Amino acid sequence: ELETAALAQARGLPRAARAGFDRVAARSPGNVHAKIGQAETAWAMGALEEGKALTDELVGTMPEHPGVKRLVRSWESSSRARLSLEANAGQGHGRISGKDDLSTDLWLYSPLLGNGFRVFAHHHRVAADFDENRADHIRVGAGVELTRKNWRLAAELGSERTFARKETVSLRGSWQPSDGWEFRAG
Repeated sequence: ELETAALAQARGLPRAARAGFDRVAARSPGNVHAKIGQAETAWAMGALEEGKALTDELVGTMPEHPGVKRLVRSWESSSRARLSLEANAGQGHGRISGKDDLSTDLWLYSPLLGNGFRVFAHHHRVAADFDENRADHIRVGAGVELTRKNWRLAAELGSERTFARKETVSLRGSWQPSDGWEFRAG
């Protein structure tokens, strides 16, 4: 059963994996691999406080276990500040309006602030060629992201930096009730 739970976790199915790890832990309360799996799947589902509590419990009882050390390194890494870049490019042929475009989104996230919060800065740029003209759109913003079990919410205040020079508000969220379904809005 432990191998089945680990396989589900490797396939990106944290809820199925968690159910397997819970069954193993119920039968063998001292099984360190099941407890590590419970902590990892808690994080994967966004239950950060639960994942941290399970990790702290493991550190208190088995600090030298290689799996516990790996778990601590993973937690420390995921709690650090991070920089994320997403870039997309497209190219069309012939007389297609807006045929060549490029978009970039750059996010700088703070370290995890506790209780599932992070603050972030965001730079968004889109450029496209329309026949003989080039259009650019740049927006910068700052916001806060909250992660809870099965939920991720973000709010961002920004400023359009090219033509309109207007202030912007962005709200987005996601809810994942199961391993097979996720709903996003924003």
